[in-house]
Amino acid sequence: MKNKLIIILISLLSTQLYALEKIECRDSDSLYVEEKVFISNIGKLNCEFYQDVIGTLRDINDFNSVDAVVNIILSDRSFSASFDLGSNLEIPQQFIRQNKAGDYHFVSNEATVGIVAHEYGHAILSSFLAQELPSFNNLFQLQKKISKLKIRAFGIRLLIKEPKTSVSERISLQNELLTTAKKIKELKSKRNNENYERFFNLMLPYQELLADVITVYNYNDKDFLVKIVDHPKYSKLEKEVVVARSFNQVDVELSKENEQSPHAKLYLVRQYIGSNLWPTNSHQKREYIDKILRAIRASLEEELYGPLPSLNYKAQSKRLISKLKSMR
Repeated sequence: MKNKLIIILISLLSTQLYALEKIECRDSDSLYVEEKVFISNIGKLNCEFYQDVIGTLRDINDFNSVDAVVNIILSDRSFSASFDLGSNLEIPQQFIRQNKAGDYHFVSNEATVGIVAHEYGHAILSSFLAQELPSFNNLFQLQKKISKLKIRAFGIRLLIKEPKTSVSERISLQNELLTTAKKIKELKSKRNNENYERFFNLMLPYQELLADVITVYNYNDKDFLVKIVDHPKYSKLEKEVVVARSFNQVDVELSKENEQSPHAKLYLVRQYIGSNLWPTNSHQKREYIDKILRAIRASLEEELYGPLPSLNYKAQSKRLISKLKSMR
């Protein structure tokens, strides 16, 4: 059993089926990116795409005051992009959207870079909450350690495949890879024992809201999210969640199935922001984001520590809107 576990842990981190390389493109360095790696099984690194990603992070930080430094893990194609709530931002060069019926839709490069803006928004809120809420900071620091170990595992893999690495060095690196995998498992266990799931579930709709705000502010388009997350063959229920991400005054009535969707449940707040906190310049973007962040923190504090019962999506939205109105 022990040997079987060792084999599984090594295979999970060594990504044997994939090519692995450091990202070394012209103008690839950034104040907002610490480590960067490309993983591929069919394609080549697209430096033009990566430079667009870096440009997007730079544009966002022109109006964002929260320090959010990330590691970028770039893949050639994927059905998802994600931020791990620590440091790692995983991005595909080719994003493939799939509906529940299994139909594929290949997303344009422009839309994929827009999705990067959304994922970076998650990093911004995580960094902010880590500064403001001690209970979340404990989880955040654990997750950052996990992120760092994952990046270290990629670095070990690069050294293992290096032709100049000797046999004895490879054996030593494989042992380090195994140790790294075990450390990740231990940290995840410790993280999960600290109410991670409860905090994550409470935070998720706020994460999606703030990430959407960052994206539409960056592109100066209230319907930008609707355009980039749509699928030509979405069902009525799937389309409902897409429309709920508009910052325009659109007609939305969530079905029972979508009331708890983290992407949709705060749609009334999106519409409020689109009407009352829509910026015309970078200064206003910074001011409004600060206000939205503080309102989210206040709402989360009530949910974490207050005596309030769980609210339905309309009551939760109205409470956050009330806090936004009270922020100065």
